[in-house]
Amino acid sequence: MKITGLDCLVFGVDDLAASGQFLRDYGLADVGNGRFEAVDGTCVQILQRDDPSLPAPLPTRTMLRKTIYRVQDAAGIAAIAAELGRDREVKELP
Repeated sequence: MKITGLDCLVFGVDDLAASGQFLRDYGLADVGNGRFEAVDGTCVQILQRDDPSLPAPLPTRTMLRKTIYRVQDAAGIAAIAAELGRDREVKELP
């Protein structure tokens, strides 16, 4: 199993406009729908804090809601799911 890197960080924010401006100022490209990409394709996705598609917030009160990693191939995903599934529920999302 091989995780090849970070794919996307998903945040629930209070102010989409200000958050988007921050990400543009940081140098990320606004590719639409709250998605901001770095040159290598790594992204930050921002959604309104109460967006129903977001997972529940963490007890730490961070705005980060989801971390998505890149893997080498489908076999890598299956191996990671098998390993994690030993002691927790694993959900496969589209």
